[in-house]
Amino acid sequence: MKKNYLTKLCGVFILGLMLVSCASARLAYYDNETVKNLTYLKVDVKGVYKQYSEFKINAEEVIREVAAIDLTFDKVLEYEKAKEANSETVKQIEIIQKMFARHFQERISEQKIWPGEFMQMKLKNIQDAFDIAIKTEMSKNMKGNWL
Repeated sequence: MKKNYLTKLCGVFILGLMLVSCASARLAYYDNETVKNLTYLKVDVKGVYKQYSEFKINAEEVIREVAAIDLTFDKVLEYEKAKEANSETVKQIEIIQKMFARHFQERISEQKIWPGEFMQMKLKNIQDAFDIAIKTEMSKNMKGNWL
């Protein structure tokens, strides 16, 4: 009788642990706002890259535009950091932001128009990075949907 009681007690204890562990698991959920933010930011970045091949940079104008985009990156990052279990998206946005800053520094230091093919290559690299971040977000679980 005592053995049966201990077996049941252990079963209840294990079941309780399983329930607690499932309840405390933090899932990253799909967030439409993230997809929207990344898509709009991608379009803004594309506009700056197109300028790199169209004319000699007006440093003050482009610096203001890049500063505004950088501020948007910071806002998107803060939004993402506030969400639970979201380290993948945060890391991807940080990588894209660094790539954008690096490309901007390269373009400013060269002080010449980027040839069309070169600009297209840089633009494709950053657009691919945005697409990966967007697809990562879109692959997350929908809240309330059980697969």
